[in-house]
Amino acid sequence: MTPKNNHGEGEHRRRGTALEHSLLDAAWQVLLDVGYDNLTFDAVAQAASTSRAVLYRRWPAKPDLARAAVIHALKGTRLPCPNTGNLRDDLIGALTQINEKRIRIGIELESRLLNYFGETAFSNTASRDAHNQQSSHINTILNRAVERGDINPQLLTPRVRELPIQLFRDEVLRTRRPVPHEAIESMIDDIVLPVLTRPAH
Repeated sequence: MTPKNNHGEGEHRRRGTALEHSLLDAAWQVLLDVGYDNLTFDAVAQAASTSRAVLYRRWPAKPDLARAAVIHALKGTRLPCPNTGNLRDDLIGALTQINEKRIRIGIELESRLLNYFGETAFSNTASRDAHNQQSSHINTILNRAVERGDINPQLLTPRVRELPIQLFRDEVLRTRRPVPHEAIESMIDDIVLPVLTRPAH
C-alpha cells in the first residue's frame, strides 16, 4: 500500500493566497513561540504541515521569512476608524482599538525579534507603517470634529495632531504593556481635549 503524502495533499487543498496565508500564520506563531534566534524552516514547515522546499521557494532566507510573517501579522490588524459623531468617544475608541489589537504585536516584536531587528532595517519600516495608520485615523477624527464645529482648525498644529498617539506611545514605552482603559480616558480628558478646545489666540 502506497503511503500518503500529507504535505502534497495539504498543498493541493491550499493554493495561492490561501496557502501563503497558512504558511505565514505558522511562521508568525513559531516566532511568537521561540523567537527569531530559534526560528527554523523545519519548525515552520512542521507547524504548517508542509515541506521546507515550499517555504524556500517563497522565502530563501530566514530574514525574508520573518519579515513576511511580521507584515502578514500587521496586515491582519488593520483597524477601522471610529465614527460615533463625538470627538471624545472617537479618540478613546481609536486608542482602545490600538491597545487591544496592535500593542500585543508590538510587544511581541520587541521581545521576540530583537536580534532580527538588529540584522535588518525592517523595524523602522514596520513601526512607521503602524504609526502612519494610527495617525491617519486620528487625523480623520480631528477633521470630522472640525467639520462639525467641535474644535477650531487653527488649533490643529502638526504637534497637536500627534498628541493623542504620542501620549499613548509614551505610556506603552514606559510600561511595556497594554495601557489601562482609565489611563486612555485620562489622556483624552485631562490633556488632549483641553488642548483641542482651548480658546484660539
